[in-house]
Parts: sequence; C-alpha cells; structure tokens
Amino acid sequence: TSQFPRLVGLAQASKVYRENATLAKNKPKFTNGGNEVAFATIGNSSCAEGHFFEAVNAIGVLQVPVVISVWDDDYGISVANDLQMTKSDVSEVLKGFQRDEKGEGFEIMKVKGWDYPALIDTYEKAEKLAREEHIPCIIHVVEMTQPTGHSTSGSHERYKSKKRLQWEEDFDCIKKFREWIVESKIATKEELDTILSEVKEFVKAEKKEAWKVYQAPLKAEWNEVLEILTSLKEKLNIPELDGWITDLKQTAMFGIFRRDYLSVARKVMAKITKEEMAEKSKLSQFITKINTENKQRYNSKLYNETATSARKVAEVLPTYDTDVERVDARIILRDNF
Repeated sequence: TSQFPRLVGLAQASKVYRENATLAKNKPKFTNGGNEVAFATIGNSSCAEGHFFEAVNAIGVLQVPVVISVWDDDYGISVANDLQMTKSDVSEVLKGFQRDEKGEGFEIMKVKGWDYPALIDTYEKAEKLAREEHIPCIIHVVEMTQPTGHSTSGSHERYKSKKRLQWEEDFDCIKKFREWIVESKIATKEELDTILSEVKEFVKAEKKEAWKVYQAPLKAEWNEVLEILTSLKEKLNIPELDGWITDLKQTAMFGIFRRDYLSVARKVMAKITKEEMAEKSKLSQFITKINTENKQRYNSKLYNETATSARKVAEVLPTYDTDVERVDARIILRDNF
C-alpha cells in the first residue's frame, strides 16, 4: 500500500494537463491532452492497512482519472476477510465514496474474477469513465482463487475447509476461462490441450536456456577462484582450504552463486594476509573487481546520477549587506509571523 500515494500524483498529473492546454502542448511526451488513466492493483488484505484509504480519499477529493482493482480471494495470509475487514467486504465499506447525483466521488463496481465476459464489460466501462470524464473507479474483483498458499512456500490446505478448496478448484479463473473459450467456440478442448502441452515444453526449454545464460559468467568467475585456490593449496598449508574447495564444488552442482565463491575468497584472503605471492595478488584483485561490480549491480541509480543531480549543482553562497541595521530576532518574528 505504500505505493498508493504515487497513484494520486500520477492521476493528478493527467488532470493538470487537461486543465492546462498550453502545458499539455509543451509536454507531448508526457500527456495526450490529459487523457491518461492511472491503473492500480491491490489485494483485499492490503486494503485493511496502510495508505489505501488516505489515497482513495485524496483521489475522491481531486476527482482524478484512476482505476483501482481490488483482487479479493477472501483471505490474507491465512486470515479470512471477517477478521480483517469491516463487513468482510471492502466495497461495502467504501459505499460512502460512491458518486452521487452531482457526480462527485467514485464509481464502485463489483465483478466475479472467474467471469471473463463480465470482467471485459466492467473494465471497458471503468476505463471509459476514468479516461473521458475523469471519474475515478474502483473495481472489486471477488471470488478470486489461490492455486497455492499466500506464498509459494505456504499451504492453504492448513486453514481452508475441504468445501472451500473444492470450490476453488471448480472456479479457478484459468479453468473457467478455458470453459468460456470452448463454449464460445473460439477453440476446441483438443486444441487447448495441444496448446497447453506445447506451452509447457516451451517454458521448460526457455527456463533451461535462461538459467544457462545466467550461469555462464558466474561459471567463469567460479573457475577463476577455483584455479587460485587450487594453486594456493599446492603452496600453503591451510587446514580449512580442502573443505572450502569441496563445498564450492558440491554447491555448484545445484547452481553457482556469486555469494558462495566470494565468501570463500574473502576467508582465504584473511588466511594469507601476511604472505607475498602471486595468488594473493590475484585473489585481492578478484575480490576488488567483484565488489566494484556489485556496487553497480546493487547500489547504482539510488540517487540521480545525471547532470541534473542536486549534488552537481554549483554552490551559491549567501551574500549580506555590511551596513544594515542589526535587529533583535524576536522583533523579526513578531512583525512577520
């Protein structure tokens, strides 16, 4: 929910451009005459906390073009709606925001997540209202389902009844979408089975290739470290070195990760601080190189790095007249505030 205040600003920008034709004309890359819509997505549980209500209220006051989707599967992290949301229903709670005869407020809609045609109609209506009339919309998408627990490591079998789990299986959004495709004669069941089979094989192959590409540079660095460690093993007696090398080789069977070999490199470096040898120099250079690259990987772009950065603006020192009257600060405060 911490991103919701940004939604207010994005939508307000569209309104500003619509109300200021000159500004909109000068910013063609930012606006199409104020016809933009800011879309937001949030889960039912997140609506029970954080910035959600503040943002919704601000959007209603400003009347800016927003479409908010609330995905509601009746649960949070194992917690049902009745334990976290008044009336167990966020759109019921938000009814006071529903626009009136004056047109002020939100258009609030409710639709079932497994009903594809109804979803299309609902989103077309919401998008049109927001884009053309700048009426903010909230779409409460109910009867959503979970294929697993709240996270991939969770298990919703632990806190849902067998009846609920069976309903989720029967009304799975993908399953219902498939049924709609067949009923609408867009494709046959056999054609969908073929597509599903082909897609699974395609995804498996792409996953394998992506992993191979990701591992290639890591493998090169891993080999570099291993070569240095093997050379050190022949020249120095470091009791732990055998175990570290073995661990590196064993973990590499399941995947090579930079943290593993960098950690070993640092531990070895601590053991050979007093040595003077080529391997020490190579290992030191390797660690420095990885640390430098990691700064770019993980710490870059945190602040503005362009010429417009505040840290690149030339300092302008204050100037003071030398012949001005000296006045007690309390007088300045009294007269001006």
